[in-house]
Amino acid sequence: MTQGSFVDNYSGRSEGYQYRAGFQAGLCSVVTISNKIDFIPQILYTQKGATALKPFLVESDAIGQVMYENRINYLDVPLLIGFKSQPGFTLFIGPQVAFLLSQKTSLYNTTTTGTDGLKSEVISGNLGLGFAAGPDVSINLIYNRDFQRTAKGDVNGTERNSGLAFTVSYLF
Repeated sequence: MTQGSFVDNYSGRSEGYQYRAGFQAGLCSVVTISNKIDFIPQILYTQKGATALKPFLVESDAIGQVMYENRINYLDVPLLIGFKSQPGFTLFIGPQVAFLLSQKTSLYNTTTTGTDGLKSEVISGNLGLGFAAGPDVSINLIYNRDFQRTAKGDVNGTERNSGLAFTVSYLF
């Protein structure tokens, strides 16, 4: 079992976005390949998204700014390889598929929850470091970056999720 926080933002041609804190929890397994290498498949519920101050337009003139908030929920399936470099430390690397579950966007007085404009799955990569805090407990810091845009079709912007997960895993 693993759970923790996930801090996400959009990368790509996306100016003005700020990191947004979310939650990550799920199940993991460790399959030992050798005394230095593990295969670590996971299934995780992850909250991603970002916030930004956007121009408030009246007849094409910016008269102020309003808060834009976006939360996208995914079922992430990372397939990690763990390299045990030093006693107690593991370097993680591997691909991930994220399956879209839901989204919520708030801008000014409007909230939308439709997922029609988003890809139903996104491929990404992970790179991280873990520390064994006990025989069955590890503390992990993993960077995740999408290889694809989150939006489908030909839209302005190249927003991709890019985030950092801080998790504690317990194996039983």
